Amino acid sequence: ENMARIAVTDGMAEAAVTRLEEAGHEVVLAHHSVQDLEDGALTGCDAVVVRSATKITAGVIAASQGLRLIGRAGVGVDNIDLAAASAAGIIVCNTPGASTGSVVELTIGHLLASVRHICIGDRDLRAGEWSKKDLTGTELAGKRLGLIGFGRIAQGVGRVAQALGMELHSFDPYLPAEIAEAAGC
Repeated sequence: ENMARIAVTDGMAEAAVTRLEEAGHEVVLAHHSVQDLEDGALTGCDAVVVRSATKITAGVIAASQGLRLIGRAGVGVDNIDLAAASAAGIIVCNTPGASTGSVVELTIGHLLASVRHICIGDRDLRAGEWSKKDLTGTELAGKRLGLIGFGRIAQGVGRVAQALGMELHSFDPYLPAEIAEAAGC
């Protein structure tokens, strides 16, 4: 039988829950206190999916009988004790690309809001002031964008920035120069 009991402690999109259930798994949606987790709240679960709120410590792992997989719905695994999971034979995985598009869009949104004074204009207008002449802003086209690190998210920001006519510069001592060159950076 392939059915697994999967605890989801920090929430999950309804479509993802439905997909797991349609695959024959039992999904248990519940947030647990640290004490509940250390008292074995995950016992009987084959897997647990966490985001940032739930901390999977050595104590939680020791108390979670039957746990075989810890999935992090996000990039890092800093909230999971990897050494304890490894010692217990529990697989740990994450979803590094899951939020890339959202973070790229948020970054570009902040960049645009910043150069166009959108937040100040919004506040002024709500206060009854029309500050059009004071909030001229600037265009991004022709500007230089410096990126410290040139990983997945920075490369995505770079692609959008280039589409807006920006010139890219980056510094990343861990990536080969060919990656930046291929991106026109």
